[in-house]
Amino acid sequence: MNIKRLGMASLLAIAVVGCNNSGQRQVSRSQPPVLAQDNFELAKEPAINAETRFAAGQLAESRGDFRRASLQYVQALKLDPNHLKAMNRLAVVYAMTRQYDQSIEIARRYVNATNRSADAWNNLAQCYEFANRNDEAEDAYKSGIAANGTNVPCRVNYGLWLARKDRVDEARAQMSAVLKPAEVHYNIASVLEMQGNKPAAKVEFAKALEADPTFSDAKKRLAAIE
Repeated sequence: MNIKRLGMASLLAIAVVGCNNSGQRQVSRSQPPVLAQDNFELAKEPAINAETRFAAGQLAESRGDFRRASLQYVQALKLDPNHLKAMNRLAVVYAMTRQYDQSIEIARRYVNATNRSADAWNNLAQCYEFANRNDEAEDAYKSGIAANGTNVPCRVNYGLWLARKDRVDEARAQMSAVLKPAEVHYNIASVLEMQGNKPAAKVEFAKALEADPTFSDAKKRLAAIE
């Protein structure tokens, strides 16, 4: 931040004009002026702390600048090694930029820093998914569910992972633990549609509407397939 200081005021000596006894003009000058003092203190740079770095990382991430975001999160963790939010987002950003080893390392660190919380296990599982390390992803999801059986992200993301592996019955069981029947059918249908299995997706979207006739998203998705 550029800080402008007030310029030092320079005072001109004022000529005093008078007459001497001889009638000649006499010019005398005042003493050299004392320079005006600058009484304003310089503004201080705000302290750069971990929260400042984290906020800058969030801004960069919102703009899709993952490289800059990762740099800011790294700096936040240097200032505060236990900054959980920076740790969490850094793992995600590394995964998004295909720095899988770094992503997994930070996600493991986040698991330990949160006392092995279900949310942290879920994040680690997704980092393993990005790296195509499927066995480790499944183990991490199971660890999250063991830590908290009602954790929605763990159950749903594990269910979606199972559905993508064509383990649909297991996927239903996982998601049914935390979601309504209509939502379970909708999520299964979404996976099937992404896999190109439109006939099976139509059946699931229809079942979602049977379970909840007001489910507008299911109605739109079904109409789009037909």
